[in-house]
Amino acid sequence: MFAFPSLRRLFQRSTTRRPYQRPTKKQPRLRLILEQLEDRVVPSASLITDQLDYSPGQTATINGSGFAANEIVDMQVLNDSANPPTTAGLPPTWTVQADANGNFTTSWVCTSDLLGDSLEADASGVASGLTAVAYFTDGIGVTLDQFANGTPPPTGASWQNGDLNVNNSQYFEGQVVPFRETLEGLTPGATDSIHLNYDFTASSHLAITPRRPRT
Repeated sequence: MFAFPSLRRLFQRSTTRRPYQRPTKKQPRLRLILEQLEDRVVPSASLITDQLDYSPGQTATINGSGFAANEIVDMQVLNDSANPPTTAGLPPTWTVQADANGNFTTSWVCTSDLLGDSLEADASGVASGLTAVAYFTDGIGVTLDQFANGTPPPTGASWQNGDLNVNNSQYFEGQVVPFRETLEGLTPGATDSIHLNYDFTASSHLAITPRRPRT
C-alpha cells in the first residue's frame, strides 16, 4: 500500500482558488502651476484737519488726498452730538475740485452753536466714489489747578494739576486750599455756567486729612 502525501498536498494547492483582484488604476498626476500676479494698489482717499479741536468762530483747514485727478468732491460737516446728526458750521455743505494729483485744500468755519460738540468732515468723490472722514471737536479747554504751598511753605510753592501730598504741601486745620480754573474757547459776550462738585472721600476713606498746627 502506497501513500501519496506529496500528491495530496499538490492537489490541494492546485485546487485552491485565489480571490480575484482587479488591477489597480494609476492615479493621474496633479500639476501645480504658479503665476506671478501683477502688483495692484487699492485706491484709497484720506481727509485730515489741521487741528483736532477748534474754538467757536475759528476756521478749520481741511486737506484731502487720494481722490481721482481733477474730480469734484462733495464736502459736508456733521454734528455727531445731535440726534440724528445734522449738517453744521459754515458752510454746512460745499464742493471742491481736486488737483491733477487728486489732492485739495479747503476751509470751514466752526460756529458758536457747536460749542462742546463732536464733529466729522465727510468727503465723497463724484467720479471715483471714493470717500474719507475726519473727526474733530469744538470743545472748551478747561484746566483745574490747586496750589501746593511747599514743604516747608513757601519752599517750592506752585500751582499744579495733580494731587497735594506731604511731598509738596503742608496745610493745617483751618487753612484754605486755593484752586484755579482756566477756561479757553469761550464766546465773547455769551453767558456760561460753571458747576462745582466736590468730594472729600476716596474709596470710603477721607482723601483730605487736616494736620493740627504745631505749638
